[in-house]
Amino acid sequence: MRVYLSNRKDVYVFYRDEALDIKREKGKEYVEVDVQEGEEYTLEFVKKSEFSRPMWFVYAILFWIVGIMGFFTPKFSKNTFSLNCKMTAKATSKPLTIFFNVSNPKYAPNVALKVVGEGDVLLEDEKYVEDKTAKARRKVYALLSGILRLAVIVIVAVAIIKKIIG
Repeated sequence: MRVYLSNRKDVYVFYRDEALDIKREKGKEYVEVDVQEGEEYTLEFVKKSEFSRPMWFVYAILFWIVGIMGFFTPKFSKNTFSLNCKMTAKATSKPLTIFFNVSNPKYAPNVALKVVGEGDVLLEDEKYVEDKTAKARRKVYALLSGILRLAVIVIVAVAIIKKIIG
């Protein structure tokens, strides 16, 4: 059975504690769940910030250096909210479509996702939650990155001036 995902971005989908492969067909993302019609199944939707990972600082430093002071690497998301939602539904002949809302409760305070389709669907913890640890780590990264960029520029400028002056 297929479950279509709209505006998923960086949300991972799990079934029986295993991450499902996100597939694409005609520009639509979906996951396939191995259940028979009428059978009940549970999907988990998880989103975590890059700054929630263990060893986040090692990854940040590595990509900052490899990306030449972070200029040539994708930026870390400003959004540090997390999601840990469970959806329980019964399999029907028609697929469900799950629409993910903006992951900032400031702009979308109600729910993180909306389910459209036939049948009864039970959602648990469908709201985004602020991850205070990730938010603090993001601020530390932004501050240190700015200071290090400035330090590298000053060191290069001093080296060039010394080379010119002799």
